[in-house]
Formats: sequence, C-alpha cells, structure tokens
Amino acid sequence: MMAKIVRNFLGLLLISAALLKLFGWNISPYATYSWLQLPQIQLIAILLELVLGFWLLSGSYSRSSWLVSLFTFFIFAGVSAYLVLIGQTNCGCFGNFHLSPWYALSLDICCISLLLVFRPKPSLVSSNDSIGIRHYFPGFSVKKLGFVGACLLLLVGISYGIVVATYGSFRGFSAQLGGDTISIEPTSLDFGQEELGTSQDRWVVVHNWSDRPLSVVGGTANCSCLTTQDLPILIPPKESKNIRIQVKFKGSPGYFQYQANLLWSIDNNPISTIYIPFYGWVLVTENAQK
Repeated sequence: MMAKIVRNFLGLLLISAALLKLFGWNISPYATYSWLQLPQIQLIAILLELVLGFWLLSGSYSRSSWLVSLFTFFIFAGVSAYLVLIGQTNCGCFGNFHLSPWYALSLDICCISLLLVFRPKPSLVSSNDSIGIRHYFPGFSVKKLGFVGACLLLLVGISYGIVVATYGSFRGFSAQLGGDTISIEPTSLDFGQEELGTSQDRWVVVHNWSDRPLSVVGGTANCSCLTTQDLPILIPPKESKNIRIQVKFKGSPGYFQYQANLLWSIDNNPISTIYIPFYGWVLVTENAQK
C-alpha cells in the first residue's frame, strides 16, 4: 500500500516539476551559472520527467519503474550536489519557483529514501513484471530495436533541421517559444585561473529577438569588471552583436563568482537589465606570498 502511495507521490512530483519548467519557459534575465539550465537541457529534463511521472501513475511494470525512478533521483541528487558546490542559488527544478539547491538535494535524498524503504514487494509486482525483455516485448529483436532507434534519430534530426532553418538556431526557437526579447551566449563566463593583478577579456553574443532595434546603453564599470568598452551599441531586429567583458583578478586568492550587467532598451522605453554571471580563480604569485 505504501509503495503505491510513494509511487503516485513521486509521479505527481515529477509531472509538477515538468509543468512548472514548461510554464516558466520565459526565463528570467538572471542567467545561470551552469550549462545544466540551458534550454536544450531543460527541454530534455521536461520530457523525461513527464514520461517517468505518467509511467509511475499508471502503475505498469512497477518493479521496472521503481528501478528507473531510483536511478533518476540519484542523478537528480548528483546534479543538486554539483549546483551546491558551484554556488548556484536556484536549482531551476521548478521553473520560476525559486528553490535553493540545498533544498533540492534534501528533497532528492528523501525521495531516494522513500524508494528504498517502500520498494515494490514480489506480491505487489504484476506478473507482467517478470525478468526478461522478451517477456515485456514478445516480438523483440536487436534488428527491430536498431530500426526503431534509427527512425527516432532521423525524426530528431529532421525536427532539429526544421527548427534551425526556421529560427536560425535552437536558442532562437526557444526565445520565440518563451517570448524572450534579448538573450546572451554563453550564459556564464569562465575566466579561468590567473595571477593576482592580471586582466582577462571574454566576449558574449547579445541576441535581439524582437522586431525592433535594441540599444545596449551601459553596464557594469568598476575596478573589478568592465562591460562598457564597446558601448553604446545598436542591435538591429533579429540580429546579434559581440560585447567584450573585461575582468581584473584582484582581492583574496582563490575562487570568485560575481555577475556583471548590461543595460538595454527598445524605442526609448524604460531601461532593463540582463545579468551575466562570471567566475574564476585568483592565483597566488611568489612575490605576493613574500
């Protein structure tokens, strides 16, 4: 009984997380510190969560769904732990609903514990759940599996080609889908390891997805970070421009993580801000140690 309750709870949790990601597709101007929150990765996560969630609610092949769920939540826990280590403040698990990776990691551990404690008993497992892939699929063969896999890859390739031909890139497609006006690539900047007092330049591509010219009029300008060297700049509709970000390695030795910003406007409307996270590592020189 408890195994069924846990299965239904996890199914609803996964479906809710997928729907919140989907409805929160119009990403906030705060870029992420991790490639894990790129639109492509988020779309894959949404599909996987929906499939596994409905599978759990259906109750079919309960032993198999239990194993897949356990494996999935171990992956989720690993991702949450990684976001904790890099200092991410929002895991992105529930779309625009802000949740610390610490809470997400705790939730993942609780789900794993529930799965381990209330796993399906042999008496609760359907007779269709017996081991052996031919029992699940009587007509199974390696050739058929290969054919289905090839068809799926072809379908994905065709879909991707249509998206690129229509919108120019997958990012352009997701921007149109989410109603974004502006986006930045990459979503975060890694300045690597440099000695104290040195400077490094990186470039970001600013996309204007609207049908009107977009002006980038200002940004961060202080002793640690400078974004205004190439500003102001006008970006025509549906076009992109490169903007240089310069960071000076200063302060205490070790890892640092901050964010720069760019100020933009369309048709002299109120100025908005888009944020660019960046990180790096300040090395200690021999002279500094002396």
